[in-house]
Order: sequence, then structure tokens, then C-alpha cells
Amino acid sequence: MKEVKQETNFKKGAKEAFKWFSDHHNIVFVAILLFAFAIRIYFFFKTMNQPLWWDEAVYLLKAKAWAFGTPDVGFNAGRQIGSSALYALLYKFGATEITFRFLQILFSLGSIILIYFLGSKIFNKKIALTASFLFSVFWVDLFVDTRLLPEPIGLFTALLLIYCFYEGFVLKKSKIAAWLVGPLFIIAFVAREINILFPAIFFVYLLFTDKLAMFKNKNLWISLGSGLIASLPYFLYYWIAYGNPLQQFVTRLEIMQQTHIAAGGGEMYGTALYFTTWPMDALKLGILILFIIGLWLLIKLFLSFNTFWKQESKQLNDYMFLFLCIIIPFVYFAFNTKLYDERYLMMSYPAIFLIAGHSLMSIYDFIKKKIHMIVAVLIVILFLLFIAFINIPGFAYGDSHIQRASSLIKDRLTSYEPIKEAGLWLKENSNKNDLIISQSQPQLVYYSERLVQPFGIAENQTEFESKVLELKPRYAMVSLFEQHPEWINNYIQQNQNKLKIANAFLINPNDTSQGAVLVIYEFLY
Repeated sequence: MKEVKQETNFKKGAKEAFKWFSDHHNIVFVAILLFAFAIRIYFFFKTMNQPLWWDEAVYLLKAKAWAFGTPDVGFNAGRQIGSSALYALLYKFGATEITFRFLQILFSLGSIILIYFLGSKIFNKKIALTASFLFSVFWVDLFVDTRLLPEPIGLFTALLLIYCFYEGFVLKKSKIAAWLVGPLFIIAFVAREINILFPAIFFVYLLFTDKLAMFKNKNLWISLGSGLIASLPYFLYYWIAYGNPLQQFVTRLEIMQQTHIAAGGGEMYGTALYFTTWPMDALKLGILILFIIGLWLLIKLFLSFNTFWKQESKQLNDYMFLFLCIIIPFVYFAFNTKLYDERYLMMSYPAIFLIAGHSLMSIYDFIKKKIHMIVAVLIVILFLLFIAFINIPGFAYGDSHIQRASSLIKDRLTSYEPIKEAGLWLKENSNKNDLIISQSQPQLVYYSERLVQPFGIAENQTEFESKVLELKPRYAMVSLFEQHPEWINNYIQQNQNKLKIANAFLINPNDTSQGAVLVIYEFLY
């Protein structure tokens, strides 16, 4: 009987699979997914052994500390812990840094899948396919997929959250989806702290659509309750580790204030950058044109606001939801944080691509109606190829998405390589209890698995000399990669009898006259 049941289940599953693949939209989607995987696996093999940046090392050193008990200095309480916790768990099962890099690809592919299914519900499968393709070649995602940063897992968990909210509170089709919103928000927040903006997005949406009746929705309260329960391990961890369950928020606010002071007036700081640089820099010309055309949906929402307010159009609800996913993060970063990085708006890009996809399919429908379907299909394909592969010579932002990603990945492929080599050398040439002084704290902690303190443990040379006598560090490392105190060169010159060069990494290994990019000194006692 058991074998018959298994055979029946197999036939049922095969029938469902055949039915799914009988839809040509789904076949195209699988092709897009394979294409996205091919691009990402190409960059994966190019970058699988590249050295870690500062931020990457922060998350991985914490993972190592949890998994193996190595030092965790360099990790501050303001950082999210989701990816570190996941890496620590995988470390216990024998995973390596290469495993984590491949995992980034899987999270990215998962985001493409969710964009397709979400787009199919909000609009239709043609628009969903277009948005999925745009994300598959999006240079920001291609780049962060090659770095062990929290953006891929943060976006994947955010899209899971959005999908359940849409099912549970927009379409109101699934109680389970609605109940999962709370726990999924906690997971998304722990994965990437900027996902904390989603409650604001959801609240504003429900305020417009359900108005005060939302507070009578039992599913909302169940979701909030389940989210509160899911948050208990998070608050318990910070209470045990730092003595304050809200320590991440406290530390994050302190860091933001310090960063604002340091970056104020700097090259990558200011509201204007989000209006003058971000549109062309992040979206590039092709997607930007489609998005600008898609702003007609926002105008339509405004012109039909009375209809929207009376809740007489599901379509207008969808427009509002998408634009809230764009506007609220944009306002937060452009007018509050003011620090500019294309990665910061990662949570908004799926909505942007869906709107851009709507524009392209509107053009397709127009050409199909006025000219011919074959002409419409060719124009859509050519435009998508233009976005992905075609460069515009002489234009400031004329590189294609693939070209932009490829250039960034290639240019930064060996950055911080000497620090990686120095860290591995220090691991082989030191004891577990040895102290190292260096400004490249996170990277050295990760690679050397030793306690590393910055030169900032002292405010001046005299205090540093006292600290050396007190702490007795074994090595000090100086390099061109980080800013050092002004007095450090004087200290080295004046203490030649107390220091010896243990290792050095030259700017040009074939030409010693160019000097070193990094020097490791050993203290003599």
C-alpha cells in the first residue's frame, strides 16, 4: 500500500510539474534563472579566493568567534548578526569561506524567484519576467554577490516578508501568510538592519487601505504577537552579551552620529547625491527611462486618489504599495542618513524593476497593437540586451550593467591582498595569546585568529609607549590601506632599537625602490 501511495504521489507531482512547464512564461523564467546562475557562477570562480574587505571581515570574524572561540574584537554591537550566526552554524558543519560565497548566489537566485512570483501576483507574468531579468543583470546585485556582505540575504528575507504581507494583508488570501509577517520581519531585520523600515511601509499602506479598521484585524495582532515571540532570542542575546537588549540600536545611533560628523561635506555625503547621482549611477539609462515612464502610475494614483481612498480599485492599491517600497527608503537615506551608496536602496530595487517592467510591457502592447507582435517582441529583446550588455561610448554612465559589474569586480579583485597575506603570516608566526597592533583590525582578527587592537588604544605617542610596556604586544603592522595616527612614523623612527622588521610586502615585488605597502614590526623586549 505504501509503494502504491508513493507512486500516486510521484505521478501527481509529475503532472503538476508538466502543467507548470506547459505555461511558456514559466519556461522563459527558468531560462532567465539559468542565465542569472551562469553570470553569477562566472563571477564566483573569478572571486572565490579574493581577500576580504573591512566589512566582510567584521561579519566573518564574529562567525569564527562563535564557531571556534577565536577573538571577536573588531565586531561592534551595531552590526547585524544574522549572516554571522548563519556562517557560524555552517562553520560547525565544515563550511569554508568559499561555501559562504556560493551561498550568496543562492540568496540572489532566491530573490529572482520571489520577484517573479510577487510580480505575477501584482501585475502579470510578462511584467514579472521583465523585472526578474532586470534584477538578474543588475550590476549592484552582481557586485555584492561576490562580497560576503549582508545585502543578498537581507534582500531575500525582505522579499519573503513582502510576499507574505502581500498575500496576507493586501490580497487577504492567506491567514498563515499574515501570521508569518511578524516572525519574517524579525528574521529580515536580523539579516539586514535597514529592513527595520518595512513596518513603516506596511503601516502607511494599511492606514490608507484599511484605515482604523486595521486595528480590528485579528491577523494583524497574531502577526505582531508571533513577531514579538520571535524577537525574544534577539533581545536575550544583546542582554546577555552587552547588558542591554537595545544595545544594537544604541550603538548604531552612536556610529551614525560619528559617521555624519566625519562624512559631512565629503564626496559621498549629501541629499543631492540621491537626486543627481543615484538615478543614472544605479539604474543606468535603460532602466531609468523605463522607471520614469512608470511614474505615470504614481500620477494615475494621485489623479484617482478619491477612488483609491474609497477602495474601489485593487490596481491602485498595488501602485501605492510599490511606491511606498520606493519612497520611504529613499526619503530615509536621502534626507536622514545622507550617506550615499547604491547598496543602501537594495530593498527598493524589486519595486523599481516591477514598475520598469510595467513600462516595457506597455510599450510592447502598444507596438503589438499598432504594428505587429514580432516587431514588439524584437524591440523588447533588443532593449533588454541594451540594458544588460551594450555600452554607450563617451557617456558618463554609459556602461551596461554587466560591464559595470565586471569592471568593479575586476578592479577590486586583489584589493587588500597584502593584508590577507600578512594576516595568514601572523597566524603562522605567532602564538594564540599574542597581541597585534594594527589599524586593519577586522581583517587581521579574521585571518590571524589573534587578538588585534588598533593604534587608537592610545591618544598620543607617549601614551602608546606606556601601553606597549603594559600590554606587551608582539607585532605592530602599518600599511597604506588605513589611516594611522600622525605620530606613528615618529614612534618607529625613535624606537629602532625596540623594533625589528619581521616582514614586509612591497608595492612592486620586482622593484624594491618603490618601497613597501605594508610592514610588520616585531617588538623587542
